[in-house]
Parts: sequence; C-alpha cells; structure tokens
Amino acid sequence: MDNPKRRALNFKHDEVEALVTLVEESKDILFGKFSATLTKEMKDKEWQRIANTVTAVAGIYRDVDSVKKKITTLTSQIKMKAAMANKEQRKTGGGTSSAPVLTPAETRVLGLVKPVSYEGVHGGSEVGLPVPNVDLETIELLDFGNTEVVLQLEAQPPPSKYA
Repeated sequence: MDNPKRRALNFKHDEVEALVTLVEESKDILFGKFSATLTKEMKDKEWQRIANTVTAVAGIYRDVDSVKKKITTLTSQIKMKAAMANKEQRKTGGGTSSAPVLTPAETRVLGLVKPVSYEGVHGGSEVGLPVPNVDLETIELLDFGNTEVVLQLEAQPPPSKYA
C-alpha cells in the first residue's frame, strides 16, 4: 500500500465558526429552490467559495463535499440537542432541569433550519396512536382567553379479551 487513504483532520473551532457565518450569509443561494435566477452552477460556485474560505482559515484543505458534510452533520446534531432541550423544558415536576443548553453558535445553526424540524408543529397533536385508558374524570385541555374548555371523560375498564 503506497498511498493508504487517511482520515481527514477534525474541523477546528475557527473553521466551524467561519463555516456557520458563511452559510448564514449565503443560505438563500445554498438552500433556495432552483429557478431561472438560481441555478445549480450558482450553488456549486457558492459552495466552492465557502470551501476555499474555510480552507484559508486554518490552512487545512477542505473540499466542497467535506464542507457540505460538516454543515449537514452539525445541523443534525444541533437539531437533536434542541429537540431534547425542548422535550426537557416541557416536563412537569420540580427540581433542576437536565435540559442541554445551546451555545450561541448552535443557536445560529438552528437559524438555518425550519423550526418544525426540531420543535414539531405548533398546536399539532399525534394521530393514529392508541389512547391509553384514563382514570381521571376531567382533563383541562385549553384556555381560550376567559373561556375554559373542559373535556369530561368517563373512566372505562380495559376491554376484556373474553367478551
């Protein structure tokens, strides 16, 4: 083996900062829909410009594919972290929160993606899932200003498998 393939070096903090800043500035070009005014060549040229700039930051060669992969991986990891933070924030009960805290740079990366991808649909609910038996008589659903909407449920025993 004369020339074994070597693993690329990790991105340094300065490179990641530069990458996030450049992608923020060019997000309309990089992630916009193709049209007569936005072509594949324009997107490719912008990605190449970003790769060249990131390369210049630390002096480590970064090609377009590695830059795209880094921003995709970074976005994915931060979306998962934001989803966990959102889930922890909605838990009930006392005590200290174990929710992960997003750094300012991570918050900037979240600005690159649609909130639905890590928060869910606001006001939406799960459908098609079995509803567990509820022992409560009253469940408070929503508060519409001064009018309170209350749903009355009757506690039902689980269905018998011999019925």
